[in-house]
Amino acid sequence: PATLRKLDGDDVPQGRRVFTAATSARMRQLLRMIVSEGTGRSADAKGFRVGGKTGSAEKPEEGRYNKSSLVTTFASAFPMDNPRYVVLAMMDEPKGNAETFGLRTAAWTASPVVKRVVERVGPMLGVMPDERRDVDISDLMPLLWKAKGESE
Repeated sequence: PATLRKLDGDDVPQGRRVFTAATSARMRQLLRMIVSEGTGRSADAKGFRVGGKTGSAEKPEEGRYNKSSLVTTFASAFPMDNPRYVVLAMMDEPKGNAETFGLRTAAWTASPVVKRVVERVGPMLGVMPDERRDVDISDLMPLLWKAKGESE
């Protein structure tokens, strides 16, 4: 069960299963695929098996959405083969720059922050990078859209 408390190895809080093990495994695959193949690629801290979801939202203003006013979020967990930690990066009014080609979405602003945090705190938390293991997403790869003529 998820908790905000630091726990000893034997101190597991009581909980009840809400999703089947198969659903949880599929969600871990999907979240990992977002980072390895999708909009969260800039959060891919090599060997840490980060999974997550980007989100970019226009902020409401005077009863409508302001297209030039954004909040971006990248919600992530790692390592996705056995999730232990959550990292959430949220930015209010991010600015595009030359490095992001002027883009301000979560893929360009919040995701890279998660990568830097995971690379720095992972080893402090006892999670060492290991590029020999990862979440198997091979059965999901045929579902990805490819441009005409793009190799698989």
